[in-house]
Amino acid sequence: MSDLKILFPEPAVVHVGNRAVAVRPVDLRHFERFSEAASVLLGMISTESRVGLYAHARQSGALRVIIGACTDLNRWQIARLPMPVAIKLMAEVIKVNSAFFDEALAAAATALAGAKSPSA
Repeated sequence: MSDLKILFPEPAVVHVGNRAVAVRPVDLRHFERFSEAASVLLGMISTESRVGLYAHARQSGALRVIIGACTDLNRWQIARLPMPVAIKLMAEVIKVNSAFFDEALAAAATALAGAKSPSA
């Protein structure tokens, strides 16, 4: 048997105002929306004005879906987040998840490299 195991990351904690918010890894069912929202957000941060970024984030709704899926905030709390706070929180969700994905990809590459046997 193999000694390989899949690790589940622990939630990270960020502070929104005076409240501690747990940031969880993105679920597979939300991964497509997460990827879409993250790529749009990261692209717009470097090219758009704040007003354009806020307008898109509010109109698309993806930001609130991802914050709901990846934090312990409920819908009522998310709906009342100011848009700049919601975008900052989404950036934290991206940071936490990208670090985990980077580690998982590195571990997978190592495991695959070790699993390959030399050809005879």
